[in-house]
Amino acid sequence: MIGYYPVNTIVKLNTQEIAKVVKVTSNAIFRPEIVLLNDKDGNKLDVPVYIKLSEHPELSIDEIIKIEE
Repeated sequence: MIGYYPVNTIVKLNTQEIAKVVKVTSNAIFRPEIVLLNDKDGNKLDVPVYIKLSEHPELSIDEIIKIEE
């Protein structure tokens, strides 16, 4: 499914963390499932963190960094 944030899009969260969109569902196209790649200081995470944005109202996508295909 293609949503507002297509799968593989790199985004910056309101927390300044960098993440990759890994899944978009039809009932939450603006709240995709993501994997955190970098912390707020830009450091690459040793273990990526999987997050369903629909379950974390305190988190939001602030900007698209890159759309990958």
